[in-house]
Amino acid sequence: VKERLRRAELVVAEEAGSEQAALTAELVVAEAAAGEQASVLRSEVESAEEQRREAEAGLRAALAGVEQEAAGVADRCRELESLEESAQRRCSETLAWAEEEGREALARTEAAESEQVQCE
Repeated sequence: VKERLRRAELVVAEEAGSEQAALTAELVVAEAAAGEQASVLRSEVESAEEQRREAEAGLRAALAGVEQEAAGVADRCRELESLEESAQRRCSETLAWAEEEGREALARTEAAESEQVQCE
């Protein structure tokens, strides 16, 4: 009986050792797969980060272009406002001159009519 018990213990120990070896092998394979997945994921993260940096650089360049264009538009608006003010000033001056000329012409006409009446 003792001998059979000993043999049974040896068989159980042998099976447990085989099972442990199989589990260890599975663990090694799983660790290798996990390491490979981690490497792939790191590569994908690095690629995504590079794409993000490129996109940010593109957006900064586009923003700089828009800001530069906006500054040009603002400059042109100021130029147009200045031209408008100048044109309004010239119109006012021309109108004042025309009114003065009209008053002088009316005065000359009235004087000429008065002189004509006196001559008749």
